[in-house]
Amino acid sequence: MTARLTWVVLLATSCAPLSREVSRVATAIESEYGLEQESIPFAGVASFVASAWGVSDLDFAVFESPRRTIDPFDDRWTGLMAQKLGDSWRAIVRVRSRDEGWTTVYAKVTDGAWRLMVFSQDDDELVIVRLKVKPTDLRRWLDDPGEMSRAKRVTAMR
Repeated sequence: MTARLTWVVLLATSCAPLSREVSRVATAIESEYGLEQESIPFAGVASFVASAWGVSDLDFAVFESPRRTIDPFDDRWTGLMAQKLGDSWRAIVRVRSRDEGWTTVYAKVTDGAWRLMVFSQDDDELVIVRLKVKPTDLRRWLDDPGEMSRAKRVTAMR
């Protein structure tokens, strides 16, 4: 019975549509930057697995082979994110790597939990990940990410 229930949950989550927030941002990126979103079969399986690490409400979108580089520090990007995410989201991390890749993290706190929207671009793809995490789990990850992953991995595999 447990195996059947697991398969039902996996299949149901693999077919889930993008959340409104991710869909709104992904559509804007497609329009503004001319990127095409890739389909990811069984994407919902990641949500199921991530729940073992204290993550809920996981959603993501991937754009393969960006034709144009997005600059997360320019007014075009920040204006688009302000418009599509709204005033409650704040950029808390913006970093650029030496090889022109970058990561930007937006955050807001609602219902006693952190909601994070992570954007990361490298040579091959732009990835958007949105997730919700409890402050206690986030704190444990920040304090000791290695220990947190080892402890949760053992629990998740049982």
